[in-house]
Amino acid sequence: MEPPTPISFRFNDLPTELALIIFKHAAQPPFVQHAPYTRDLYSSALSLCRVSKIVRCAVLPELLHTVLLSTARQLLAFIWALHMQKKYIDQQHDLAFDYASCVDMM
Repeated sequence: MEPPTPISFRFNDLPTELALIIFKHAAQPPFVQHAPYTRDLYSSALSLCRVSKIVRCAVLPELLHTVLLSTARQLLAFIWALHMQKKYIDQQHDLAFDYASCVDMM
């Protein structure tokens, strides 16, 4: 009897729509997924944002839907990010994204 052939799965074999659904679900912070809190609520989404520009555009709305700013440092970092994105938008930079339009809850 021959050993079973390993299953090969390539993510890019998925239809684009299904891949985007998976990315959006994976980007949701644990408080949205009803999972136990981790030290960094946004680590999965931030990691996904580094995959590609397309994945970043799909993930950012999920990442920004609910923004938790527990400390003054986090608030200042978020304000800095808003200013940075404004400059990116003005410069028509590839990483330009309107953060403020995606925030539903703070």
